[in-house]
Amino acid sequence: MGFQLRNHNRDVTARSSSPHWKPVDGGSSSVFPDPNLRGAYRVPARALNIVWGKDPRYWQWIPLSDHDKRGSGFKDEVAMLVQFRVGAFGWHSVPVKFKVKQSNGGEEKVRSVVVEPYRQKHGVWHEISGGEFTVQAAGGVVEFGMYEIETEWWKGCMVLAGVKIRPKP
Repeated sequence: MGFQLRNHNRDVTARSSSPHWKPVDGGSSSVFPDPNLRGAYRVPARALNIVWGKDPRYWQWIPLSDHDKRGSGFKDEVAMLVQFRVGAFGWHSVPVKFKVKQSNGGEEKVRSVVVEPYRQKHGVWHEISGGEFTVQAAGGVVEFGMYEIETEWWKGCMVLAGVKIRPKP
């Protein structure tokens, strides 16, 4: 594939008292080819580091019922798979930040997205682009994330199914 996914904290055990969700294996064994799109990969939500992800006051794990190797030099895109429930709140007007960084000395790319148009279409799965990167011949590590927006408003009722890594058209 030409890249690896990295979560920052790989030393977490299942007995951790931290309120943050971190996969025990660092999430590296949870990358799957996407059967619907050649050259794309899926990363399920449980393979991601999620702030407050183990605290049921802020995060709930819910069941979801509907839910090729290339050479180097190709651009890939990271897309978050999200759905907003009826009553989703706190997502209006202020952009959410998405970051993508490669270990080969590349700079961190930050993308801001206002998600209000997605929130207005509740119950529909959305693929929100979080940024892109170029697959290098020498391989490397790609780090990506969806980060806190700069507001004090509470946010709720967004479902994160996982992440897709797919060829950029």
